[in-house]
Amino acid sequence: MAGSQVAVLRQQIELICDSMHQGLSGLAAGTARHTFIVRKHMELQSAQEQMAHVIGDEKSIVAMCEIYERSVLNG
Repeated sequence: MAGSQVAVLRQQIELICDSMHQGLSGLAAGTARHTFIVRKHMELQSAQEQMAHVIGDEKSIVAMCEIYERSVLNG
């Protein structure tokens, strides 16, 4: 059960990261862009906290870093 829960959270985090990168390169500017990014960061925090409850703080932070790094490199 925990494995599938982590897989779902990892996919959610990947989608949020992709959305953030697309939002940064989109047409929105100024306050709208800032609000969007802040909201996405809050979503990332929530997903990371959920993952921490399943696999622990340290492992969830490592997973977040891996996902975010891969997103940045592929974005």
